[in-house]
Amino acid sequence: MIRSFGITVAFIMESTGVPSFGSKRLYLFCIRIPISRTTKVLLFRAESTAYMLETEYLQQRTNVILKEYTMRRVFLLLAVFSLVCAGSVMAMEGMDHGDSSEGGTFTHMAMAGNVHAEFKIMDMASMNMKDPNGKTHHVMVTFTRNGQKLSKVVGKIKLISPSKKDQVADLKEYGGGVFAAMFSIDEPGKWGVICVFKDETGTQTIKFWYPHMVM
Repeated sequence: MIRSFGITVAFIMESTGVPSFGSKRLYLFCIRIPISRTTKVLLFRAESTAYMLETEYLQQRTNVILKEYTMRRVFLLLAVFSLVCAGSVMAMEGMDHGDSSEGGTFTHMAMAGNVHAEFKIMDMASMNMKDPNGKTHHVMVTFTRNGQKLSKVVGKIKLISPSKKDQVADLKEYGGGVFAAMFSIDEPGKWGVICVFKDETGTQTIKFWYPHMVM
């Protein structure tokens, strides 16, 4: 057990004939000071306080680092999400260059791999036709590769309304490489069209917008 602690005291005094510190001599004295019970308590309290302050500082620093790390992750996720959304919109809007509309028929052409697809969205009312199931539009598509129509194709078409409601229908073959499906299109605005089809070479996806105007 430590019962005392020492303090070293240095004195520099005038000296003659001693070539240290110029014309001065250094004298060192060690003074032993006894430690009382009260001093021990004070030292213990001081050490405990210093430990608590250090612990509190480290905890605060850790909280700051964790907060900064969390905020960086949130910003990163938001940035990635924004890029994904922007990419999806650009992909959809980028497919509008082959569009045309005439006499109630909307035409869209696109490439998927080495397959050329031509879509026609026809208003049944403009053709003086009615669907027994109450559908309003006929979506027809043909697939060609190297100028030859493809007949062995299976697929689905999904329509997404401006109010985010969706409809899905299977593509039915009507002969001569013509496939079609029926839908109810009754909201004005941009409708998202997604076609997923598969032939002997693999599966392809085509997306585009159909701008529907109520007549």
